[in-house]
Amino acid sequence: MAEAVPAGIHLRFVDDIAVMWLNNGENRLNINSLRAMNAVLDQVESNESTKALIITGVGKYFSCGLDLAWLSKQDDDTLTTFFSAFDQFLARLLVYPMPTVAAINGHAYAAGGFMAVACDYRIMRTQRGWFCFPEINIKLPLQPPTVEMIRVQCSIVCACRMKIRDNLVFRDLVMYGQRVTGEEAKEKGVVDKCVDMKDLMDTAIAFTRERIGADGFDRTTVHLMKHNLYGIIVEKSKRDISGAAAGKLDTQEQLKRAHDARQGKARL
Repeated sequence: MAEAVPAGIHLRFVDDIAVMWLNNGENRLNINSLRAMNAVLDQVESNESTKALIITGVGKYFSCGLDLAWLSKQDDDTLTTFFSAFDQFLARLLVYPMPTVAAINGHAYAAGGFMAVACDYRIMRTQRGWFCFPEINIKLPLQPPTVEMIRVQCSIVCACRMKIRDNLVFRDLVMYGQRVTGEEAKEKGVVDKCVDMKDLMDTAIAFTRERIGADGFDRTTVHLMKHNLYGIIVEKSKRDISGAAAGKLDTQEQLKRAHDARQGKARL
């Protein structure tokens, strides 16, 4: 299936399961990729027979996070628009009205990890690929709503405790940017399954099928259940970020430094 996916962001269906394929190299996120992914989410919702959504990538990248090269060149208004859209996208995925599965085919870094965490379930390949939140290493401190979302979603008891199952794992992954393999992510409870790459999509589809059964779930009920669990985070994503205008220059400088660090032009 993956070999037939052209460049870009595409939607395919396996019977009543939708699959969003990310095939843009490192699958970095900018305003255009967010629009494309939102368009896919719209298409999935408009198809009344769809019972679940899988998100996966092509090649060795699930998503390496923000498109720092693009972001470092944008003006204040574009940065404000992008980060608002990014928060809203994650919030939408978090309360999406059907089961969602991230089939992590390779590296899931930073915002790519957030996207996987926003899904209900995560299945990661073995042997190759890192799961990591490296913001501390590129001097981009996480904003509170994003940290809150990770804390909620990484926990098996997130609905009632609003925290990661193991606070030491949360500390190492989110605060200090520890990189973990698929096997380690499974051991730490970050992903639900870890399988060989050749079995990833078959496993993801079978795993999803087991959870939705023959009839699936009522979308309105799923949406309301998720909103009841994660509503506080969804509301934070709607915050008015215009009040952060005074910090925009710092944000631009951080993005430029992060991009330079990634390119080896600045010392981490």
